[in-house]
Amino acid sequence: MGLDRDLGLVRMTGCRWHADQITVAGSLPVLRRAKEEGLDVTAGVSIHHLTLNEYDIGGYRSFFRFTPPLRSEDDRLAMIEAVGEG
Repeated sequence: MGLDRDLGLVRMTGCRWHADQITVAGSLPVLRRAKEEGLDVTAGVSIHHLTLNEYDIGGYRSFFRFTPPLRSEDDRLAMIEAVGEG
């Protein structure tokens, strides 16, 4: 919802915008549509969201806390594919 809101503001203002820390596959179609519309948007993902999933940290350990948290393997693979597509 936040991503949709931000992209709505980009549509209204015509500004450039960078979405930092995209981590879930559900965000990718929204970003793809925005780029197809010609909006000047980019997105980033952290290296740990490309290399780790929610099971890689084992049991609860507060020193392995990430913001945003690690996601599913499907999300991780979708992020890798999106980076490959640009």
